[in-house]
Amino acid sequence: MIEKTYPDAHSALQGLTFDGMVVMSGGFGLCGIPENLITALRDSRVKSITVISNNAGVDDFGLGQLLKTKQIKKMVSSYVGENKEFERQYLAGELELEFNPQGTLAERIRAGGAGIAGFYTKTGVGTVVADGKELADFDDETYVLETGLRADLALVKAWKGDTEGNLIFRKTARNFNPMMATAGKVTVAEVEELVPAGQLDPDHIHTPGIFVDRVVKGKFEKRIEQRTVRPREGGEGAAPDRYKRGLARLAETESPEHERMLEAVREASPDLARYLVEYVYGDVFSRPGLDLKARELSAISSLAALGHARQLREHIAAALDAGATPVEITEVIIQVSAFAGFPAAVNALTAANHVFTELGLAKGAA
Repeated sequence: MIEKTYPDAHSALQGLTFDGMVVMSGGFGLCGIPENLITALRDSRVKSITVISNNAGVDDFGLGQLLKTKQIKKMVSSYVGENKEFERQYLAGELELEFNPQGTLAERIRAGGAGIAGFYTKTGVGTVVADGKELADFDDETYVLETGLRADLALVKAWKGDTEGNLIFRKTARNFNPMMATAGKVTVAEVEELVPAGQLDPDHIHTPGIFVDRVVKGKFEKRIEQRTVRPREGGEGAAPDRYKRGLARLAETESPEHERMLEAVREASPDLARYLVEYVYGDVFSRPGLDLKARELSAISSLAALGHARQLREHIAAALDAGATPVEITEVIIQVSAFAGFPAAVNALTAANHVFTELGLAKGAA
């Protein structure tokens, strides 16, 4: 059996690179890019590369590294926008660019991998995309002929892989990677998790190992290209009003119950602590006329997330005394899984069902 696994990205590319080669690189923006293999390609110092990729990363990451070192001669892409160096080199005549509609680029890669020399599409007809290309009419519609794409080397990134090269991609990080894996004369994959052959469910495999020649387990930065968050009230960086209310509520309360909750907040992760302060104290406990049932349900939500089983059981009993039903309590706990994870929710449901059983009530969840 051929050994496909390599200890690192640099050794995985050994003997595969040469000046003037054509390289496919998977990814969309910075999502699902083979970042370790790209760095190894940069370090190989190979030059005059033609790169087939949706875009070219950003200025200092992903394929942007190869633009910075002037190792890329030509880009076959569908998007330029996030890389200023890409734009500068193209406008200065230092970089060739073959622009493609994004769907056409994906289909050209798929066609190349499937052994299809060319195909007709209506996309681009009547625009510069069709300049110099063959046109044909079908059913009174004009189509443009696009050719399939192949590469000397395809670099792809997968979530899981095995030692025979079978690959599983994860969600949007799949993007161009499966098509490119089929369209390279040689395909090298980097994976987040590498397992022995036979451990992947065959029904879950996206790319069969027959298409993959080498595999390496990588270490990933997974940089976010554009991070967009909701502006905070009161300007950038300012705490929302309800967060301020929550902090004030914690400071002014002296009851043993709230002292225990304050201790829980201090023990929580930053995100969970903020949720507890902002939502429970700054919102729920600050509402005028809030009844005891609603307060107890809020406490159950917080304690379930924190995993405080003993206090949780006390508040479940108190919520039942205040008129809450087992179904209402169960629904509150299930919502915890959205921010605290399923294990916390399962543990809380177990505690709740113990209370329901002790009190002779029907369980809230099957």
